[in-house]
Amino acid sequence: MSQIQWLAGQAGDLKENVVIINVSVDLPYALKRYREEKAIENAVFLSDHLNGSFGKDWGVLLEEIRLLARGLFIVDENDIIRYTQVSHDDLFSKSLNYEEISMALDELKLYR
Repeated sequence: MSQIQWLAGQAGDLKENVVIINVSVDLPYALKRYREEKAIENAVFLSDHLNGSFGKDWGVLLEEIRLLARGLFIVDENDIIRYTQVSHDDLFSKSLNYEEISMALDELKLYR
């Protein structure tokens, strides 16, 4: 299961004001196809393909291979980052720690 599939699966348990945004350097049409194939309806998919500005601004752009490191950011309604988990190691096989993410969501009272 991919990171975005796991997060989308959590969406039903999250408060209504929580928005899941998936950012990738994949082309927009590839993101649209993936979203449709996986039937992910409760997440916004954005492409950072054009100039990598999201990756640069958030410190996750791996310029030498033009990919984004796996990461998750919880940002509140005041644009304050409340939780961060980024994996710069083992980019192609290591998932984020979903148990830690669940605990952070719970601690931040984002579950219904």
